[in-house]
Amino acid sequence: MEKISAIVNGKDRILAIWEGPQEGELYGIAKSTAREIEGTFLRLNRIINDTRLSPEAKRDDRKEAGLDSLKNLAKSATRLEALRVQHQERVNRLAAVAPYRDGDAATPLIDMEIARKLDGMKDETARVILLVTGEQPRLTDAVLRLPPFLSGLSEAEHNRIAAAAIERANPEQSRLIAQEADDLNSTSKAIAKAFRLIVEQTGATLDAQVAAAGEHAGQLVNIAPEAIQSIQRRLADTAA
Repeated sequence: MEKISAIVNGKDRILAIWEGPQEGELYGIAKSTAREIEGTFLRLNRIINDTRLSPEAKRDDRKEAGLDSLKNLAKSATRLEALRVQHQERVNRLAAVAPYRDGDAATPLIDMEIARKLDGMKDETARVILLVTGEQPRLTDAVLRLPPFLSGLSEAEHNRIAAAAIERANPEQSRLIAQEADDLNSTSKAIAKAFRLIVEQTGATLDAQVAAAGEHAGQLVNIAPEAIQSIQRRLADTAA
């Protein structure tokens, strides 16, 4: 186990508790968030202590430094999302879930209808138990092919269902894939925490945060999804 942290204004700020292997790309991304924070704060301190700069120039340079860092963290989020997609493909393969076939329009539609009905179940515990036990494989397959929220599931519940399916189909791979899921979540949290720390110290505006985060604004910017969408529309209209 390793504590991944960064020193911010003399304080040790924990970004993630890493329990997986201390190697590979996920570990590298998680560690890079700490380096990003510390490198940015060194840059900010140089700006603050530069006697040649006016207060206005310092403010502008701090804003630019913060924006550069937020954009770098968004790039890490982009790479993480690609790794998450690859992970889900491995999960489905190990869980013996058939992928969508080119030209097959019926299966996705059926899956969406299954997800809609599952989302409508009032007994959330019964829904999870039904999917974890695999009593109705067609339902489990649909859930694992779709994003968790469509079936009314949390990320943790979805991971539990996937782990159970893998345990049934490929028990020897179950532990490894579960650890990878934990590592993905730890890395995601590290990126989000680093993003918030940079925002706190640089005072980046919401517009700047949303612009820097891009397609990952929903995960990185700490405001309601409706507010993010409103800002994105306004930014798009301004750029047009």
